[in-house]
Amino acid sequence: MSKDHIIETWINPLVCLEADDRFMFNKPIQLTTDAVLRYLAETDKGVPNIDEMKANYARVSTNITKLFAVPAEVMILSKIIRPLKHALGYFMIGNYLESIAMCGMVSEMAAVFLFQINELSIDGKSINNEKQASEALEEFERTPQSVRTQKLLNWNLIDEETKIKFDEIAKKRNIYLHRISANEDDIDKVAATTFNNILDIILSITGLGIGQPGKMILNPKILVYLQKKNLLS
Repeated sequence: MSKDHIIETWINPLVCLEADDRFMFNKPIQLTTDAVLRYLAETDKGVPNIDEMKANYARVSTNITKLFAVPAEVMILSKIIRPLKHALGYFMIGNYLESIAMCGMVSEMAAVFLFQINELSIDGKSINNEKQASEALEEFERTPQSVRTQKLLNWNLIDEETKIKFDEIAKKRNIYLHRISANEDDIDKVAATTFNNILDIILSITGLGIGQPGKMILNPKILVYLQKKNLLS
């Protein structure tokens, strides 16, 4: 014979009340930015307050101004810079798992972008044929991240320190995104380290710096990439 039980539940856990007309009951509720923030930022510990969000931002923003400018090119912005900004935003509101996930995505995009701008075959040989370049890029994209970064190291496109950071990001991402048993007691520390690692990787790949007199320095391969897209004047 079955028994009745009482359990604690979370009713409609996916619903944003202020955005869902089905729950307004003829009494419109205004959707505000605060309501959206509460929806996005809610964790097991509730919604962080402004002081907590500011403190989280301070934990990982020390070096972000080193990335003082980036080319306003669609792929660079949509695949690398905005996801990196979102990783920082997720950390800021206490969604550390999402921050790690976004850092993992940016890490993979960074490896593929570095391959793309160097115009190499899958064997690391220079190619000038557009069709061959496209085919090589597709094959590199299908390659596991650990193999990608090892190839980049073998081709001297990254150094050992950058390879270690790539590997650490992939390791942490895989642990927290693929293991339900992952211990999250220190996930905030892991997320902070992961963000700083990917920021260092992006700075290394872009070769960003300031020359004389006050000119921005970029990896020459990125300049060629931009030139082919008619984004240099």
